[in-house]
Amino acid sequence: MINQLDNTEDKVLHAARIVFQKKGYSGARMEEIANTAGVNKALLNYYYRSKEKLFRQVFEEAFSEFIPTVINILNGDLPLDMKIYRTVDVYTRMLLKNKDLPMFVLNEIRENPNKIEELLMTKKHLTFQKLEQQLYEEYEKGTIVETTVHTFLINLLSLIVYPYIVQPMMSRMFDIDDKKFEELMLERKNALPAMIIETFRPKN
Repeated sequence: MINQLDNTEDKVLHAARIVFQKKGYSGARMEEIANTAGVNKALLNYYYRSKEKLFRQVFEEAFSEFIPTVINILNGDLPLDMKIYRTVDVYTRMLLKNKDLPMFVLNEIRENPNKIEELLMTKKHLTFQKLEQQLYEEYEKGTIVETTVHTFLINLLSLIVYPYIVQPMMSRMFDIDDKKFEELMLERKNALPAMIIETFRPKN
């Protein structure tokens, strides 16, 4: 909870995450962030003199949580199937704690591509070269079908993230509350890795 945070700056950042992730950059207002943090607007402006500056920090933190996490796993030394299990596990736990994060990142990528390009330019070290080499080696051994790193990542990440994007629709269609949704996602976490692995296995 915000009132349990140690200092004003932490409260402001926590409130900004809530407001920006719910309303995006365009819909967020500094006054609403101040009210959510329980501080006056003058104090908010003391720490962050513009909405742009505050948003940039919030988005960079969200982006850094959402993307580099999987890069570290997939560029590690684990076998490919273990990387898939690990990625599903880490992202499921992370997303259940922050269900608005995927839509927030995707909306801002779509609406503010120039901001995202600037951010990516500061993270050129984020590559998938090691994963690409591993996919080629597994194909040469006959354990997976030939695939590109782009196809692999699209299939992997979309299968993990998509339920959180459509949760509002699912909740209305199937009368699923937050508790039930979490139970479904934890069940899915156990089944999904095998499903993903199977899509890349050679068919006899």
